[in-house]
Amino acid sequence: MNAFQKAPSQGFLVRYDKNKGSGSAITARLGWKRADKSDSTATWDSTWYSVGPGQYIKNTWHLSYPCNYKWVGLLQVSGQGIFRTPDTAC
Repeated sequence: MNAFQKAPSQGFLVRYDKNKGSGSAITARLGWKRADKSDSTATWDSTWYSVGPGQYIKNTWHLSYPCNYKWVGLLQVSGQGIFRTPDTAC
């Protein structure tokens, strides 16, 4: 999973690529939050996606926050929990 932001006007992109090969699909959605805040403050994509081997999901959010914060990309997998990217900043 990757998360990056170049500038607030360009948005905050979160992308998850499921490794190619065998394995079953997962049901997941993407989100983001400020790195210093709890998961309960996260903004989530309203859609849950089925992601199989070799597929990906991505979303871009245009934030109106200043660049001095650090952000975390989130992947919520049904039945498995929430996974986080390393902190990122513009």
